[in-house]
Amino acid sequence: MKSLELINIFYRQNKDVAEYRDIFFETNMGMIEVYGVGFEFVDSSRMQSTDRLHELDEFKKKYGNLYIVEARGTYDNNLYLLISGKFILAIEYILNSTFEHSVQEFRVIENIHGSNKAEFDEFKELDFVKLPSLGNAID
Repeated sequence: MKSLELINIFYRQNKDVAEYRDIFFETNMGMIEVYGVGFEFVDSSRMQSTDRLHELDEFKKKYGNLYIVEARGTYDNNLYLLISGKFILAIEYILNSTFEHSVQEFRVIENIHGSNKAEFDEFKELDFVKLPSLGNAID
């Protein structure tokens, strides 16, 4: 099976819920949209009016090419991605009394084999999420 390389992350405000984001992963297999704890290949024309997650550049400098090794999720649609076996990229819904809905945020959990090992152990207890495969890609 071909490894799923994470090249870029793009996002924009969701048109229905201001606190949520439409999130897209640019990968070596194509453009993938994140739906809660699921994925779907999409045409790159969906990328209009998106912002790029620039913080990803720092992780590429630190770890080299980034690969999505494993995905896990929670019942309330938080998504956790093990990246290159080095860190976890979390896409979480955070309760916030200032807004009508939870606020969707990115969080990076580093040092998963050291000081954040407990979070890595919790990650391993979550439900598996099927990663997209090359057979589902849009050409």
